[in-house]
Amino acid sequence: MNKLEEPGFFIAVDERKMRRFEDEIKALENAEERLAAAERRVEAYERKLAKIRAKVEATADERQIAAEQGAKLRRLQDAVARRRQELTELQSLMTTAPNAPTDKKFRHRTGNDDHLELGLPKRPKPEEVPIFPVTVIPAEEAS
Repeated sequence: MNKLEEPGFFIAVDERKMRRFEDEIKALENAEERLAAAERRVEAYERKLAKIRAKVEATADERQIAAEQGAKLRRLQDAVARRRQELTELQSLMTTAPNAPTDKKFRHRTGNDDHLELGLPKRPKPEEVPIFPVTVIPAEEAS
């Protein structure tokens, strides 16, 4: 009698197939559990990544706003520095005696050369009046 004709042969083969099938089912169930756990981890990492991206976007927005505010602040500081410089120049002009530079654009105006600039006749010098009393002799007596 050959093996196929022995009683219980098919049962033993079927039992081995069943055990293999059960092992495959267990392996599949384990694989499904591992897959579900991996999917949960991926979802958790995606949530973390979304939070980090939101923070990065907010940080980038804050950086851009800070850069814009910084540029405005620098412009204002430059304007304030210019105004302070103008103020110190004006104060120095008010507190120092005027010097007459050689450049006619900035020289101290005295009015003595208006006739040159405006084309007017030169002003005559005022007549000198003696300080001591002068007796006026009438013309009739002088002759």
